[in-house]
This record gives sequence, C-alpha cells and structure tokens, in this order.
Amino acid sequence: MRRLAFVASLLAGCTGGLPVPQLVVTPRVLAITADRPESAPGTDVNLHVVAYDPMERPLTYAWRACLSLGELLRSARIRTGLPDEACFPLPSSTADALVPGLASQMIVEQLDTAAEAGGFDPSFLYTLLDTVGFAFDVEVDVIDASSGAVLVSAFKRIAITRRTPPTTNPPVIEYLVGETFVSMPTEGWTGTGDDCVIWGDPIVVEPEEELVLAPQGDPAEWIETFPLIGYDGTFTEGRENAYYSFYTTAGALSHETRRPPDRDATFTAPEEPGPVRLWLVVRDGHLGARACTFTLTVAAP
Repeated sequence: MRRLAFVASLLAGCTGGLPVPQLVVTPRVLAITADRPESAPGTDVNLHVVAYDPMERPLTYAWRACLSLGELLRSARIRTGLPDEACFPLPSSTADALVPGLASQMIVEQLDTAAEAGGFDPSFLYTLLDTVGFAFDVEVDVIDASSGAVLVSAFKRIAITRRTPPTTNPPVIEYLVGETFVSMPTEGWTGTGDDCVIWGDPIVVEPEEELVLAPQGDPAEWIETFPLIGYDGTFTEGRENAYYSFYTTAGALSHETRRPPDRDATFTAPEEPGPVRLWLVVRDGHLGARACTFTLTVAAP
C-alpha cells in the first residue's frame, strides 16, 4: 500500500491526460535523504524529507520505521514465519526524524534465534550482514496540520551492514543554472530548510526564457561499488550510477531525470511573472541521495 501511495505522489500534473512528473502542482515528496544510507548496527540514522504543498498549508509529519527481523530477512529473500513488516512510530512531527541505533542493534541480536527457528545455518545471516547488508523502510506521511488529512506518503529504504566502508551519499553537487552556480547545501551553510546555495545574485529570467540546468563535476569520481547476492546464492559486484532529477512549480522542464553522459535539462520559464520554485535531486541508484530547492523570479514584461 505504501508503494502505491508513493507512486501516486509522483503524479504531479497532466497534459492531455498524461502525467507530467517534473511539474509540481499537487502535494509532493521530492526526496527523502538519510545521512547514513548504509550504516553499522547500533548507528543512529537521521532522515530528512523534502516535501512541498502548492497550497502552502502548514505541514506536520508522521514517521515510522519498518524495522523488524522478518523485514530484514525478507530483504535478503529469506522467508520465515515471522511477519514481513512491523513498523513502529518515530518521535518526530517535523521534516526530520531519527532511527535510533539501538533498534537495529536489537534486531541483529535476534539473528541466531531466527536461524534456529528456521533450521538454517546462522553463519549465512552473518555473511549477509558483513556483505550486502539488510534493508528496511522508513515511511513518512505529510499531513495538513489544520485538518489532520494526509496529503501524501512516501518511504525511504536504508540498510544496515558491517561491511567497511559502507556506501555513502553522493557528494555536494554543483549546477550551472544559466550563468549562475547553484549547489547542494554545504556543511556550515546557514540557509533555511532545503535551500540550495546560490553563488551570486538572485536569478531573474524573462517570460519563456530558457535556462540550461547543468550538473558539474565528474560522477565517476564518486560512484561506488557494492556487493550483491544472486538468486543462486553467489556474490557479485554492483555499481552505482548518477541520476539527476529536476522539478518545477511552473514553466516546463525538458526532462525529469537524466543520467550520464546526458545530464543536462532545459527549463523554460512560464509566461506569467512571479516566483517559480525548482528542485535539484541527485541519486546514486543504491540508497544514497541529496536534494535542494531554490526560487527564481520571472520578470514582468
């Protein structure tokens, strides 16, 4: 059910009856990030949701972690008599939440019990923990604080592993927006919320002007590899990729998501003057993500 809700959240607007996912005209979750997309058992993980409501209603959030022994084993394609999913609420009503490391540590300490109940060698479970890891979901409902109605729901998958080092998020990515450099927030950035860093004057464009949104840097420098286990139980190596996504509240974008070697997207400003919000999201295809948003102004004719 949560995955259906997430898919529904991506259907932003329609042109001729077809969804235009890069146009944000309904409540949306643009990204969920985790400071440690993979981490050792017992490690706290901080999450942040990048959500937007075009009606600008006051928002609150309900978080839950679907972290249980059955869920972890299911992620490794191991079926037991345990419930696949057991979610517990996280004590946060803001865009930020924390999954306590104690929870993952307690679950891992039950692996021996699970192996005994399932009648299989526990060493296999520890091999998985030391290599591919175990994945679980963290879910969030974005709620209208005035009415209590859930506007949109989404989930983020993260993993626990004892592999050293685990994979990480993409680094801070810089973009050339027209002739202005815009980057993901850096450490020590004093902006608010999900703001991108604009290195220069506020961006002002003419009605229907086109701007190229061009990610900078070589993704080959930060793409990571990670172990995978096949259906036959053998281990192989996976490799991340760079996925650059773009969203806007008005105007048009040539693409929603791009990947190397074609990374750029073109934004066409709307005819109507006023502020326009854009989002820049980068994902690595293996749990890692970064995101930020900025506003440009369409000048009056």
